[in-house]
Amino acid sequence: MLKRLLPFLALVVPAAAIPQTGAVVGRVTDEGGRPLAGANVAIDGSDLRTATDDRGQYRLTVDRSGTVRIRASKRSYAASSRRVTAVAGATVSRDFRLFPITAERDELPARGF
Repeated sequence: MLKRLLPFLALVVPAAAIPQTGAVVGRVTDEGGRPLAGANVAIDGSDLRTATDDRGQYRLTVDRSGTVRIRASKRSYAASSRRVTAVAGATVSRDFRLFPITAERDELPARGF
């Protein structure tokens, strides 16, 4: 009987024991739609991160299913984040558009005391 179960167990047990990962892929561009190479893309609250290539594209492996917040950032640009529902074994696509930080955007209104 055990001889007949071994082939079945060999197929079932490894699949259940290996955690399935998913991926989030996309593109990071500037306000004009031009690719941003070297932008950082990360899952908030984790060590999972990557950088965009010369075409502004990224691929981030996600080690769990569920909703996560993905953040894209680059020096001199305002960061952007989006919620993504990651699914084990699936690839989800999310693009980001980053806008340059200007002195006007950084200035806070003066407050009188």
